[in-house]
Amino acid sequence: MAEATALKYRAFISYSHTDTQWAKWLHGAIEGFRVDRDIAGRETETGKIPTSLRPVFRDRDEFIAGGTLGGQTIAALDASAALIVLCSPRAATSAAVNEEIRLFRERRPGRPVIPVIVAGTPDSADEECFPAALRFKIGPGGRITDTPEPEIIAADARAQGDGKELTLAKVIARMLGLGTDDVFRRAERENKRKARVRNAVAAAIVVLSLAGGIAFWDAQRKGETIAVQEQERSEALAIARQLLGANPAAAATPGQEQNLVSALTAIQESAAAGDSDYAKALELLRAGKGADAVPLLLAAAEAKKKRAVTENKESAKAYREAATIAAIAEPWRARELFAEAARLDPSDLDGLYLNGSYQKEAGQLAAAESSFRTVVATAKSGTDDWALYWAQLGLGDIATARGDLNESKLKYTAAQTLAQSITAADPTNIGWQRDLSVSHEKIGNVLFAEGKLAEALVAYNESLAIRQRVSATNPAYPDWQRDVSAAHDKIGDVLSDQGKLTEAIAAYEASLAIRERLAKDDPTNAAWRRNLALAHDNVGDVLADQGRRDDALAAYRTSLAIREHLAAADPGNAEWERDLSVSHSKIGTVLQAQGKNNEALAAYTADLAIAERLAKNDPTNAGWQRDLSVSHNKIGEVLASQGKHEAALAAYTASLAIAERLAKTDPTNGGWQRDLAISHNKVGDVLSTQDKHAEALPSYQAALAITERLAKVDPANAEWQRDLGICNERIGNVHAQKGDQASAREAFSAALRIYDALAAANPDDVVSRLFTVAPRWRLAQLDPEHAVEHLRAALAVLKPLEAEQRLDATRQTWIPEIESQLAGIEGNDAAAETGSTTPAP
Repeated sequence: MAEATALKYRAFISYSHTDTQWAKWLHGAIEGFRVDRDIAGRETETGKIPTSLRPVFRDRDEFIAGGTLGGQTIAALDASAALIVLCSPRAATSAAVNEEIRLFRERRPGRPVIPVIVAGTPDSADEECFPAALRFKIGPGGRITDTPEPEIIAADARAQGDGKELTLAKVIARMLGLGTDDVFRRAERENKRKARVRNAVAAAIVVLSLAGGIAFWDAQRKGETIAVQEQERSEALAIARQLLGANPAAAATPGQEQNLVSALTAIQESAAAGDSDYAKALELLRAGKGADAVPLLLAAAEAKKKRAVTENKESAKAYREAATIAAIAEPWRARELFAEAARLDPSDLDGLYLNGSYQKEAGQLAAAESSFRTVVATAKSGTDDWALYWAQLGLGDIATARGDLNESKLKYTAAQTLAQSITAADPTNIGWQRDLSVSHEKIGNVLFAEGKLAEALVAYNESLAIRQRVSATNPAYPDWQRDVSAAHDKIGDVLSDQGKLTEAIAAYEASLAIRERLAKDDPTNAAWRRNLALAHDNVGDVLADQGRRDDALAAYRTSLAIREHLAAADPGNAEWERDLSVSHSKIGTVLQAQGKNNEALAAYTADLAIAERLAKNDPTNAGWQRDLSVSHNKIGEVLASQGKHEAALAAYTASLAIAERLAKTDPTNGGWQRDLAISHNKVGDVLSTQDKHAEALPSYQAALAITERLAKVDPANAEWQRDLGICNERIGNVHAQKGDQASAREAFSAALRIYDALAAANPDDVVSRLFTVAPRWRLAQLDPEHAVEHLRAALAVLKPLEAEQRLDATRQTWIPEIESQLAGIEGNDAAAETGSTTPAP
């Protein structure tokens, strides 16, 4: 591959965050060396020997919030003359370290990769220290093959290995191309000759004679021993796992343990330096009292802020440390501390973006928007492309939440254009390929909200194709597997709305299988569990549409149990509260369909309480307002079924008022227009039940006008077509009550044509097939000449479903009712005399 990127760094150090102290040591030691004038400029296999070994890039962030390597990290890899890998059992399982090695070996095969063992044992089943991208050859397309590397030449920095001095010498020799490979092999295979090797390499170090190196050795003599470092790192990891184990919902994002270890290590350093607040906090953390430690850490951060008159970076760092600890037991406080860190150091674009992301996920849109806009205003094209890309997507998400689909599409498209230009210039950049897939999904979401299902499906399939390619490069990386499952979900959503239930459930089950595996592999990761709850919901939705209500209820209750645990652990997380309300609503819907109205009302009331609280806390969040409108409708449905018509009308009217406001703010939002039509229909239903047919008709006609516009925009949208049929049925019922049989027949015939078309297109869709029964039954009453034909056609739908045990108790009663009416019409007087007069459904 041509060297398209200028070499900016002498080396790139890749490591797991549990090995931070080793990375700090090696980074400082290498940058501290100065090359002797006598050898500077000499040509070696790695090029001319430089006069200095700085700068060295030390990757501090592992995978960032997008679930992949950041653009700046990849650019640093490309601009580094060598890759130094700190090898340990944690590094061997780190997706970030593995990906950095894979990318460097694929993209820069002529540059050295220098392994340094800091823990573990090569080729050990339990303590393997080499990542897969180091142990196996890299094949075409950057894939990790199953062909082992014949020999991995590594220094061992531990006291029982080469020790720090010799390890540093080996690393520098490799960086400078001094031809010491044979020496390294002898050092690893012949321990008895280690003293001779030390002397030989030490002589090379004398030739290099670097003043910074002397400072380093002096620092070592003053007490920075390997035993102390290993003890600190081991203790930080033990504390982190103790805290996480006591609070399983704390791991809200991947990498939580690594972030916690990094913060604990910094706290250890401050405590060792004599800071009493940090020392007291450390003792509390050792005792597992994370919440008690936060006030002390906060006091330390406040003190640093007061001392920092013009420079706030240290204060911001202290707040981030406090926030990382607070996130274990008090996520709501953590968000406040992350926000303070971002305020103190707005030049840290990654910190600003992460703060915005935390705020957005918790439903705090105004705070999130402020951080994202600062990133966009500050980011420099070509340097800060990654931060710019994700901040644009974040602003698009906020616009979507507020119901401004035009604005969200502009932001998503701007981000996609940036990603496309970068991937076109460098198609091998896996990180940007993954980022590009996200923009396809976001644009698909807007198209889906607009009701453009065919276009949305194209966008989602493009996203899935990219994610499957990216995931294939590293199947063990969980975030990429999560991305694939999310794409399956989106495709399932479209297929479900198109009425293609068999295809939809296949997509949802593919997603569920991935999410079950992820949650099982990392049961403390709250994000995986939240995604698993969503997967159960999606499967439940299709089961409900297929008439399998008991199975759907089981899926919804599984989801509810997960969400109750998450919401209880983080009551300040608005998104998790909203998820909980969704579960209550879905359970209520199934219970209502089963005729369990009291249980359904209890579920809907729980949903409404959450929706009211969220909408009150953030009146600008259109999503919360929409949820509140739907909740009022659900309550109204149960009240109406219980004969409490005035109370039901009040609930529907409250829903209608919200739906009218939302639909007015964005006429292009198909979902909100549909909500408005539903509210009009609900009001009409209550009025009709009260025999106020003249008042009900305008409500139904308003709903019909909206639904006709939607159905015309996208004729392939099965849900909108079904809505159109329902509107015609309601209008037909009003005309029949008023005695206008001709208008009633016209309306019911229009509904039947729509339902027949949907059932023919999707014969596995039980709901579509059942919808054809009611208009046929009504037409049999209104059109005596063709009554027998309509009733037999209705039985032809119901009988097979009864045999398949796919009819609920109410619909099972339809069959004898229709048979009785049919017998009466055909002249069977006995059957006619005993036949029921129950009206058609």
